[in-house]
Amino acid sequence: MDFRTCLMEEKEKLSKRGKQIQNELIDSPDGSLRLSRNGRCWQWKLAVKGKPATLITKKEKDLAVRLCAKKYLEWENQSIQKRLMLIAHILEHYPAPADTLSCVERLFKDSRPGAEDEFLSLLSCYMKLESSDPSEWEVTEYVRNSEYPERLIVPTKAGIPVRSKSEAMIANELFDRKIPFRYEEELLLGGSELPAT
Repeated sequence: MDFRTCLMEEKEKLSKRGKQIQNELIDSPDGSLRLSRNGRCWQWKLAVKGKPATLITKKEKDLAVRLCAKKYLEWENQSIQKRLMLIAHILEHYPAPADTLSCVERLFKDSRPGAEDEFLSLLSCYMKLESSDPSEWEVTEYVRNSEYPERLIVPTKAGIPVRSKSEAMIANELFDRKIPFRYEEELLLGGSELPAT
């Protein structure tokens, strides 16, 4: 699912919840809830604009609950409206895909029948695609941490020396379960190289 589709689904979900809130607020009592301290107890008061606040008794707890829920729903509705505005802004400035086909699908679509394998072969040279076989991936050369090689003293079942007993336990477990792994591989994030540590 692409980013734009996710936003559209979120917009639909928020709009639906916003309508539910509006319907619930229609049935809400007038005024708002005010709390004040009376010694060790709290007092509930009904505040209506232009009138003095009136005490809500314990027998009228349902009114206090409904007023509290009303305030909560008003705040939730404000939050939803802000998020809907943000989504609308992003959708306005996020370009819609001109075509739903991926680049590879377009390449195949524009080629002669049966030429897909040749295109993939040439494309893999350009992109330096690695094998999809995990065991082959595991033994392929990769950039490792070159700092402090003298600290690689703990042996593992995989034949890879590691720096600590904890790392050896992890490597041995991965090896026993036949899960391919690479130890201290250089990491690329957003085009920036993070040293293998």
